[in-house]
Amino acid sequence: MALSLLVLSILVGHGYFHYITTKQSQQINDQSAEIHQSQEVSKLLSDRITDLTDELEDAKEDVADNIRIIDALQDENTHLENLLHHHRRDWKRGLNELDDEIDEAKELAAKIKTKDDLFEEMYEEAKESVVLVVIKHFIENPDGTLYDEEPMVAMGTGFSIYDGTYILTAKHVLKPWLFDMNMALWLKQNDLRISKSELAIFEYGSVAIDDEDDFLFENAITEESGKLSVVYYAHDTMHTITTHGPFGMIAMDVEVHVGDHYNDAAVLRLHGHKIKPLEIADPDSEVDEFEGIMTLGFPLFSNLSHKIISPIPATGIVRAKGKRSLLVSSITYSGNSGGPVLNEDGKVVGMMTLIYNREAVLGKAIDHNSLAAHLGGALLNSKVQDQLKAIEELDIEESGDDSDK
Repeated sequence: MALSLLVLSILVGHGYFHYITTKQSQQINDQSAEIHQSQEVSKLLSDRITDLTDELEDAKEDVADNIRIIDALQDENTHLENLLHHHRRDWKRGLNELDDEIDEAKELAAKIKTKDDLFEEMYEEAKESVVLVVIKHFIENPDGTLYDEEPMVAMGTGFSIYDGTYILTAKHVLKPWLFDMNMALWLKQNDLRISKSELAIFEYGSVAIDDEDDFLFENAITEESGKLSVVYYAHDTMHTITTHGPFGMIAMDVEVHVGDHYNDAAVLRLHGHKIKPLEIADPDSEVDEFEGIMTLGFPLFSNLSHKIISPIPATGIVRAKGKRSLLVSSITYSGNSGGPVLNEDGKVVGMMTLIYNREAVLGKAIDHNSLAAHLGGALLNSKVQDQLKAIEELDIEESGDDSDK
């Protein structure tokens, strides 16, 4: 019994031990599995931590890059703000300067005139200095009788210079036969001569022609009245031309000015009267090609009947310069001869003498230096004439004194 109980006890103890052992083994296995699982989780967490750490480092680098970019942008922004500040200051200064320039330009524009305004003012300033020159030539037959009761009338233009007592004009206005070959031939073939001439000038504002188209010399300053005289003719440079004339007439030699219009000048003198003078340009001043000019004169197409005498202006440019002459592109007609050529300063740079090319609207003029030389000759002649007149008056007084004795 006791043995049975012992055996039973041993068996029971062995079973319990086995149970306990099995139970513990199971627990150990479970714990091992949990540990393994925990290790796997830990590994996963470690890997995730590593990944997150790498991502964090990358993020830090990105942030650092972004910070650098932001710093660079801030620096650039600061630079741009500084530039903008400087530009604003420069722009403001520039705008102020531009405002000043605009104000100056406005003031200058107010002073600067258009060509039309300029020429209109030039005309108003010069018109009273320009005169209509008219001369009547009476022609005689060889026996002394008049060839025609009506005189040959020539007209042109002149203008006052120097002190207002001298009038410049073209010589061919006063002596057309010296320049016109046909007229010279006609006079010679018919043995005609100029017996007498009556010279007159009409000032601005006077009436020159009556209802019958006759010149009203009573409204003019005339040579016959003693208030006008010719004091100077440019030197004659004559050329002999042999011509047969019309209808096979016998060949004849005539002398005319040919191709020499420098000497196509004459100077008249007023006595006891003055007309507002024009100023001749300085001898040293140059006349440039394409420079603007204005001419004044009395072209034959103008109707003078019942009109106040006023010269007709024409504008153009200097097309070319020759020896002692100008070629101008202003409208030029017969009657303009002797008229002034004015530059844009209103000074005389020439005197019209010739229609150079009617189709091309070109006229020829003596230049201002030549005019000054002709004026010098006129002043010299006037001085001599004044001295001769004084001598004559002195002789008359002395002869009067002798007769009284």
